Parts: sequence; C-alpha cells; structure tokens
Amino acid sequence: MGRLRGRLKPHKDAIIIGLSLLLWSLGLGLYNFIWPAYVRGLGATAVDYGLLVAIGMLASSVASLPGGVWADLYDRKAVLIIGWAVALPAPIIYAFAPDWRWLAAGLVFYMVSAGSNPALQAYIVHATPPERLGATFNLVFAGFPLGLVVSPPIGGWMAERYGMRTVFYAAFVFYLLSTIILFWLSGQRAAVGARAGWAEAFDPRVWLKGFSRANLNRQVLVVSAAFAAALAIQQVGLPFATPLLQDLTGLDLVAVGRLGSVAALSAFVLSPLIGRLADRVGHAETLVVSLFIFAASMALVAAFPASLPLVMIGFILRGAGDGARGLMTAGVGRFIGKAALGQAYGVYNVLVGLFSIVTPYAGGWLYELGPTWPFWVTAGLTALVAFPLAPLMDPTVRHGGGTAPGGGEG
Repeated sequence: MGRLRGRLKPHKDAIIIGLSLLLWSLGLGLYNFIWPAYVRGLGATAVDYGLLVAIGMLASSVASLPGGVWADLYDRKAVLIIGWAVALPAPIIYAFAPDWRWLAAGLVFYMVSAGSNPALQAYIVHATPPERLGATFNLVFAGFPLGLVVSPPIGGWMAERYGMRTVFYAAFVFYLLSTIILFWLSGQRAAVGARAGWAEAFDPRVWLKGFSRANLNRQVLVVSAAFAAALAIQQVGLPFATPLLQDLTGLDLVAVGRLGSVAALSAFVLSPLIGRLADRVGHAETLVVSLFIFAASMALVAAFPASLPLVMIGFILRGAGDGARGLMTAGVGRFIGKAALGQAYGVYNVLVGLFSIVTPYAGGWLYELGPTWPFWVTAGLTALVAFPLAPLMDPTVRHGGGTAPGGGEG
C-alpha cells in the first residue's frame, strides 16, 4: 500500500470535490431554506422542528465515529462514494411523507451520510501544505455555498408552481450526479499498514485498534470539544431563520429563497477570504473577528426582524459563520499526525453532532417564548466564546494538560 499521492491535483481532485459539492448544494438549495415551512406544513410546531433537527444531528454523530475509522483504514474515495450514496433515498422519503414524523426517516438517511465527512476533511488536510490549509479548506468548500446561491429561488418557485414533490425529485437528480462524479476522484489511503478487509468494517475491535493507533490525546479532545461547542451554538438560531421571516415579515417562499441566496453568496465570498486572511495574518485573530461578525449578524436579525434591508445585511454578514466553521474544522487537523486524520475528524464530528443535538431543540423552546430569542442567545454566546477559542488555534500550545499529538506521517 503506497503513501498518499502528494497534494491535491488542481486540475483534477480539487475540481472534482468542488464540483461534487456544488452539484450537491444545488439539490439541497432547492428545498433547504423552505424546508422549515414544509415541516410546519406537515403539522410540526417549533419544538417539533427542533426535535427533528436534533434527531438528524444524533444520526450524524453516531455515523461519524465509524466513518472516521474507515477514513484511515480504507481508500477515502470509496468511503466518500458510499457516504454520498447513503443519502440518496432522503429526498424521495421527504416527497411522500404524510406527516412530519415521517421526515425523520429521510433525515436519518441524509445525516448518516455525514459519516463520510471525516474522510472528506482528512482527504483535503492530508493533501494540503500546512501554510495553505486555511485558504485551501475554505476554497474547496466554497463550491457548496455557490450552489445555494442559485437554487433557493428556483426551489421556491418550483414549490409554489409544481409542489414540493417536484422539488424533491429534482434534488434527488442533483444528489445522484454529485455521487457519480466522485468515481473520477483519485484514490487516497492514509498510511502504510492501514490495509483492512471490508468484512472488518463493522468490527468494534478494529475501531478500537484504530483509535489506539491514532493516539487521540487530551489536547486533541479539548480542542475538538471546544470547537464543536462553538459550532453547536450556531444551531440555536440558524434553523429558525425561515420561520422568523415567515412569522414576522410575511414573506412568501420565493422571497425566503432569495434571502437564502443572499446568505449563501455571502458564504461563497467571505469564507475563502477568511481562510486566505487566516493564512496571512494568523488563524487565531481571524477566528475571533469572523465569530464577532457572525454574532453581529444574529443580533441584527433579532433586533430588526421586520426591516427587510437590515435583515438582508444580517444575512450577508452571516457568511462569516461559514468562514469560522472552516477555520475551526481545518484547525483540528493541525493537532494530529496525518496517519490518524480520519479518526481525529471522526471524534470531532461526533462531538459536533452530540452538542448539536441539544442546541436546536433548545432553540425550538426559545422560539416558543419569542421568535427573536434564539438569535439573541446565539449572538451572545458566540461573542462570549470568541476570545477563549483563539489560543486553541495554535498547535504549539498545549491544552488540557496533554502531550504533543502522535501519529506518523504515513
């Protein structure tokens, strides 16, 4: 088994990943911003909606642990293809759901596919020079918000003209194309000696052996937990943007989709800029600034929910949250050897999922108290944790009393 095939090939692998993410987001964007309205149309309350999001995060969390192990034991290309394919039934289940509870089954399929996220994150980090990690990470993932710029208004128009089933059928087609294109991706294995048969994929002893080899010490766990908590805080308010707009501004689905495009365009522009800035001036400083910008966006929407121009500004600033997410996710990879990147990201994604089980459900209860409450809480907590998170971006500083991370180059 050979070593990793060098860096991302700019004319092949990076383009394939970016194009696959773009196609996926074109499908997701058709219904993502009008999804809360669809859920409520099937009889769900705000608390029910928060519970549905929490179920999805639980599925994501459960899948991330074996997904991280598989990312280091098998060809990451194969793990990605399988992960993408698992989500394909989701939009079909959504299309025929007679009640909001049935959506949980489709959401589980969709979120279990997140078990491939560690493989995707490890693929990029392993193939990228450390000095370009922030820019490369956010640039490759910029394909995702680009798709969300184009498709939300189309999805809103399709929903009003042809119904939600047509929207979900179209999303399925985009998901299928996104999966197919991954077959042209170069294979990538983590390390010499990481060969394992597929029959061992569900053997817990293999998982434990992998994590033992990864040497996931206290420092890695402290950093991962802190970043995961910061990302979970965003889920107090973000899932309730569409209900807020509908309840306090009376916007129709097309208008909601257009505002979603504004937020996605902001993420497409700001996220790569934040990554490049971090590589030039420092990841810690850039993280603090981007988190405060995101907090300001939430506060602006909470303070002026009936003012469409100010809400639009808030949606524009919201893109800084994606930039901060990219910095923190890339930052986890700076604390672990390349031979165990998949397992490190598996643990990280598990923690993100576990923390995010609680926060959207809490957001649903807060929304029942008042539609702006989830946004105020998100803004305040994000600002509160910004400065404490900054030192965690430096891999030369020990956190949590741990030793330097292990794991070889592979």
